Amino acid sequence: MNDSDLDNLIRAAMQPPRGLEDRVLSAVREDSRRARKWRTWRIALAAAACLALFVLPFALKSPSSQEPRRLAIVLPPQPPLTELPQGPSLAEPTQPLRLAGNAQARPNAAPQRAIPKELPHAVRHIWLVQNLDEARQLLRNLAEDNHIPFLMDENAAILRTTDQTAQSITDFLSGRSWELLSPELPQPRQHSATRFTGKTIDYIITPMENKR
Repeated sequence: MNDSDLDNLIRAAMQPPRGLEDRVLSAVREDSRRARKWRTWRIALAAAACLALFVLPFALKSPSSQEPRRLAIVLPPQPPLTELPQGPSLAEPTQPLRLAGNAQARPNAAPQRAIPKELPHAVRHIWLVQNLDEARQLLRNLAEDNHIPFLMDENAAILRTTDQTAQSITDFLSGRSWELLSPELPQPRQHSATRFTGKTIDYIITPMENKR
């Protein structure tokens, strides 16, 4: 074997296998594709994590905590005057207690310069009396004799009547030595201070016994 044959054998041994270059290039391309795919997944996972951290606190809030708090105001029901107390019949007085006419037709005891005011739908008066039991009996007889719907308990009496009749009742009670403590209209014998319209009102009378 001469030198030329030896060189040929060495070159043949150093030749790479057929197709090695294609396999290497294909492997490089596959690694690059996997790297890009993994990088895309990492970006998507990071974006999803950021979105979850932003949205989660709002999703955990209770819907009821976002609604404005409402306050319910419960008013005590007012008993209708049609449900009158059913008790034993009281002895009728010798002379029924009659109210004197229309309050507008009576002369004014003390002329007032103030502009007449209309009565509200409910008038509350506190009266000072000498005997509480006699005062309650007087109010009951007054309502029954004049056919005035009324409710009564141990503290007060409610008479449903017109504004003119309420004025006449104050005049009547004042004439029985009752002392009116409340400043609200109607006041005894001060007819010109009230503008009468004939409307129905609830006249709430609370008698208080004079302990002096």
